[in-house]
Amino acid sequence: MQRLIVPRVLAAMFVALMLNGLVSVVGVLGGYFFNVFLQHGTPGAYLSSFSALAQLPDLYIGEIKALIFGFIAGVIAAHRGLNPKPGPKGVGDAVNQSVVIAFALLFVKGHYHVNQATAEVVLAALVGGAMIGTLVSGVAARSVR
Repeated sequence: MQRLIVPRVLAAMFVALMLNGLVSVVGVLGGYFFNVFLQHGTPGAYLSSFSALAQLPDLYIGEIKALIFGFIAGVIAAHRGLNPKPGPKGVGDAVNQSVVIAFALLFVKGHYHVNQATAEVVLAALVGGAMIGTLVSGVAARSVR
């Protein structure tokens, strides 16, 4: 059982960490593009205001939150994937239940973190939905055999 769950939970944590890093980089580059090319701002002004508002600890906190989300999503997906009802409908229901439960827990987790924006919670849940579906399907397929 541990050989089935632990690698998937660790993989979910790793994927959440990498997705968060990618979203952070794309967000910074998108802000730079918008400010410099569309609003005709200077690159120096963008970089100075960015470095004044965003600090390295903000990135660390975001990465820690991503690891926590990956852990929550991985554990829920593994649990629901090990206990599906028989047949493809049971696996599909397990996927839906995993996405809803993970979204609800992530929303509750985000609600108690004052610095975390609601948009971040919704985006992470939507992006994580595909990851959860893959995890549940994989675990359910292995547990049915």
